[in-house]
Amino acid sequence: MIDARELPLETLVAYDDRLFPAERSAFLTAWLAMPGAVSLAVIEGDQLLGWALRRSCLEGHKVGPLFANDLEIANDLLCAAASGISDPLYLDIPDPNTAGGALAARHGMTPVFTTVRMYDGPPPALDLERIFGVTTLELG
Repeated sequence: MIDARELPLETLVAYDDRLFPAERSAFLTAWLAMPGAVSLAVIEGDQLLGWALRRSCLEGHKVGPLFANDLEIANDLLCAAASGISDPLYLDIPDPNTAGGALAARHGMTPVFTTVRMYDGPPPALDLERIFGVTTLELG
């Protein structure tokens, strides 16, 4: 596992493009530069298998995004993101990702609230099985 900021931005953007309905390289640049944020990535060879970012919030910390090719990679990223903190940790999981719900349950996390994402027209084609934590509910 490495600091995600060590990767070329293009690598993160290419991974993100399959999981978010708009190009957001400028956003990710700013997101990675947040003071106090911890970013992590899992690499195998030259392949990005997942990445996560933990940031402070009003109470505790949020992890988002938590994007991973499978549940075990997501688990490794979540454990590493939670390392060294004792404050509450929050993770916003899309409901269709049942493995994401299982991941949260494995770590004793419980729902605090729910939201619904609505679209005008058909929803974008996203690989929801790899979205274990959305980047932020506030921005989409």
